[in-house]
Amino acid sequence: MNLFFLPYERWTIHTTLSAEEIRQRLAENVEEADVYRSGHIFTIRTPYQGKLEPDRFEIARVIDYGQEFLPLVRGTLREDGNRRAIDLVIRPQGVMLALFVIGVVAATGAVCFALSDALFGTALGSPGTNVAITAPLLLAFLVTVYIIYFKTESFRARKFLTGIFG
Repeated sequence: MNLFFLPYERWTIHTTLSAEEIRQRLAENVEEADVYRSGHIFTIRTPYQGKLEPDRFEIARVIDYGQEFLPLVRGTLREDGNRRAIDLVIRPQGVMLALFVIGVVAATGAVCFALSDALFGTALGSPGTNVAITAPLLLAFLVTVYIIYFKTESFRARKFLTGIFG
């Protein structure tokens, strides 16, 4: 089950391709991750980069900026009767996952502070209350923008992978 408001998705692609054909198509479209890329001094040769193993893979789209903001796609190949199934999980990479969790926790804490200040503290309009109300709104906005970006990239990955295995 995929929840729209979380940057995490699971889905399965069923195909009649053999395991070898699946690996070959992935190899044609995924290059080994290059941690030494910087700026605009490299040429994008394939749409994705990552690690390919015999029965699993881990890939992210190649762009020439902000690679750590892109979701990570993990896939596992398995037999499903006379066809193959590719189980996919798409989630934020490490840095963005940490920032997402910190943002949600900070926004929750700020909302609790704002409620306690409004109910038990100073009158609404004091500097502390204004900051406590503005902070969660800003964090909620940033988390929403990231979720929209994540879902857009997730759709792009799903379309790409369905296209090469379809």
